[in-house]
Amino acid sequence: MIYKQFKDKKLSSLGLGCMRFPTDESGAVDMQKTEEIIDLCMREGVNYYDTAYIYGGSEAAIGKIAGEQIIKLMTLGLTEAEAEAQIINGFLK
Repeated sequence: MIYKQFKDKKLSSLGLGCMRFPTDESGAVDMQKTEEIIDLCMREGVNYYDTAYIYGGSEAAIGKIAGEQIIKLMTLGLTEAEAEAQIINGFLK
Protein backbone atom coordinates (compact mmCIF):
# COMPACT_ATOMS: atom_id res chain seq x y z
CA MET A 1 0.00 0.00 0.00
CA ILE A 2 1.18 3.49 -0.77
CA TYR A 3 0.70 6.02 2.03
CA LYS A 4 0.71 9.81 2.00
CA GLN A 5 1.49 12.03 4.94
CA PHE A 6 -1.58 13.97 6.04
CA LYS A 7 -0.89 16.26 9.00
CA ASP A 8 0.51 13.84 11.61
CA LYS A 9 -1.08 10.73 10.05
CA LYS A 10 -0.20 8.42 7.18
CA LEU A 11 -3.27 7.71 5.08
CA SER A 12 -3.57 5.03 2.45
CA SER A 13 -3.79 6.37 -1.08
CA LEU A 14 -6.59 3.88 -1.68
CA GLY A 15 -9.75 4.26 0.37
CA LEU A 16 -13.00 2.35 0.72
CA GLY A 17 -16.28 4.07 -0.10
CA CYS A 18 -18.83 2.83 2.43
CA MET A 19 -22.06 4.09 0.90
CA ARG A 20 -23.12 0.71 -0.51
CA PHE A 21 -22.31 -1.94 2.08
CA PRO A 22 -24.20 -5.20 1.53
CA THR A 23 -27.61 -5.37 3.19
CA ASP A 24 -29.70 -8.20 4.57
CA GLU A 25 -33.36 -8.96 3.82
CA SER A 26 -34.53 -6.19 6.15
CA GLY A 27 -32.38 -3.55 4.44
CA ALA A 28 -29.94 -3.26 7.35
CA VAL A 29 -26.18 -3.53 6.83
CA ASP A 30 -25.19 -7.20 6.58
CA MET A 31 -22.55 -7.22 9.29
CA GLN A 32 -20.96 -10.54 8.28
CA LYS A 33 -20.40 -9.54 4.66
CA THR A 34 -19.36 -6.02 5.64
CA GLU A 35 -16.84 -7.40 8.14
CA GLU A 36 -15.33 -9.54 5.37
CA ILE A 37 -14.93 -6.45 3.16
CA ILE A 38 -13.39 -4.32 5.90
CA ASP A 39 -11.13 -7.17 7.05
CA LEU A 40 -9.77 -7.57 3.52
CA CYS A 41 -9.17 -3.82 3.21
CA MET A 42 -7.41 -3.64 6.57
CA ARG A 43 -5.19 -6.64 5.72
CA GLU A 44 -4.20 -4.87 2.50
CA GLY A 45 -3.33 -1.67 4.40
CA VAL A 46 -6.33 0.55 3.73
CA ASN A 47 -6.88 2.97 6.59
CA TYR A 48 -9.10 5.57 4.92
CA TYR A 49 -12.82 4.83 4.87
CA ASP A 50 -15.28 7.30 3.35
CA THR A 51 -18.48 7.19 5.35
CA ALA A 52 -21.31 9.46 6.41
CA TYR A 53 -24.37 9.29 8.60
CA ILE A 54 -26.68 9.28 5.57
CA TYR A 55 -25.06 6.09 4.22
CA GLY A 56 -27.56 3.96 6.12
CA GLY A 57 -25.61 2.57 9.03
CA SER A 58 -22.11 2.42 7.57
CA GLU A 59 -20.59 4.51 10.38
CA ALA A 60 -22.06 2.26 13.06
CA ALA A 61 -20.93 -0.86 11.18
CA ILE A 62 -17.37 0.39 10.82
CA GLY A 63 -17.29 1.40 14.47
CA LYS A 64 -18.36 -2.08 15.58
CA ILE A 65 -15.99 -3.86 13.23
CA ALA A 66 -12.84 -1.75 13.28
CA GLY A 67 -13.23 0.89 15.98
CA GLU A 68 -10.17 3.02 16.64
CA GLN A 69 -8.04 1.40 13.94
CA ILE A 70 -9.61 3.56 11.25
CA ILE A 71 -8.58 7.17 10.69
CA LYS A 72 -11.40 9.65 10.02
CA LEU A 73 -10.68 12.96 8.31
CA MET A 74 -13.12 14.80 10.53
CA THR A 75 -11.15 13.73 13.61
CA LEU A 76 -8.10 15.39 12.09
CA GLY A 77 -9.70 18.78 12.67
CA LEU A 78 -10.63 19.60 9.10
CA THR A 79 -13.82 20.97 7.68
CA GLU A 80 -15.37 18.96 4.85
CA ALA A 81 -14.12 21.50 2.28
CA GLU A 82 -10.58 21.42 3.70
CA ALA A 83 -10.55 17.63 3.70
CA GLU A 84 -11.76 17.53 0.10
CA ALA A 85 -9.13 20.05 -0.98
CA GLN A 86 -6.38 18.06 0.76
CA ILE A 87 -7.45 14.89 -0.99
CA ILE A 88 -7.72 16.48 -4.42
CA ASN A 89 -4.53 18.53 -4.13
CA GLY A 90 -2.38 16.12 -2.18
CA PHE A 91 -3.42 12.57 -2.68
CA LEU A 92 -4.38 12.41 -6.32
CA LYS A 93 -1.29 14.16 -7.70
